[in-house]
Amino acid sequence: MVFVQNAYDGGVQEPIIRTASGNFTDGETTKFSITPIDLLQYQIMKQLQNSTVAEFTIRNNDNATNVSWSMNTGTTTVNATNGIALNRSQFVIVIAETNYTISGVYMTTGTANSSTNKDNATGVAVV
Repeated sequence: MVFVQNAYDGGVQEPIIRTASGNFTDGETTKFSITPIDLLQYQIMKQLQNSTVAEFTIRNNDNATNVSWSMNTGTTTVNATNGIALNRSQFVIVIAETNYTISGVYMTTGTANSSTNKDNATGVAVV
């Protein structure tokens, strides 16, 4: 079991994991990072002959903030027209459909932005 105090302060956390049995103890230090904004589960959900549907989740790990998103489809960038107000630990699911005029393989990127932070993830669309 790992307990991390003040995990929502963001940044790099360095918990020490300790085990004990009788007179023997051992410990391991590990690092992980808590980012204020996370873009999670980016995936191309459906691919048709000339269109795709992508989905991603944006989670706020920080204080209340306004979050926007964008998606680069490999041919153009689609931007959210309005920000989304998220409190700490709240999330929003974004679903975006893209139409393509030429068949091919396209690198796609979803991006989540707040006023001070951003996160992104990439995927591949085959149409």
